[in-house]
Amino acid sequence: AGDTVLIHGGSGGVGSAAIQIAKALGARVITTAGSPERCDACAELGADVTIDYHDDVPAAVAEATEGRGVDVILDILGAGGLTDNLSMLATDGRLVIIGLQRGRKAEINLQALMAKRLTVTGTLLRSRPRPEKAAIVADVAKHVWPMVADGRIKPVVHDRLPLAEAMRGQELLESGTVFGKVLLVP
Repeated sequence: AGDTVLIHGGSGGVGSAAIQIAKALGARVITTAGSPERCDACAELGADVTIDYHDDVPAAVAEATEGRGVDVILDILGAGGLTDNLSMLATDGRLVIIGLQRGRKAEINLQALMAKRLTVTGTLLRSRPRPEKAAIVADVAKHVWPMVADGRIKPVVHDRLPLAEAMRGQELLESGTVFGKVLLVP
């Protein structure tokens, strides 16, 4: 509550959920998406500020925060976004890297990191041991699921496809037209 959060990829499955969760927890939400229409859809989910990622994102964040920067960034970009992300963080800001869409390796200016007392964290769910995964599921059930149950968070489903059409689902995801998730159903 009270933090300003930048969520990259607000129109994706993780991003669309993150917007709603951050908003429900009392954060000010800034998000990026790939078109004005996608930005509008992110605003409908609760984003306070939306930025087309084809524009100058650091400049837009500086304007939206009056030069202060954001407290938290949820990043799907990885290496290609690292320098901009560090520049957009406020003092004591936290960068949480959950994707590598723009690469795995980057050079980091440690002076910038130290001067603003920044924290950079990377995390994956897939590689965690089962007990850790179980603890995460329990936390989601305790803290997030009640917000789904009372309607503060709504799953964003682009399409439901029969399991036999999994390839079509993959093609949809690769097309860049999906907003939210594609569900495969029996």
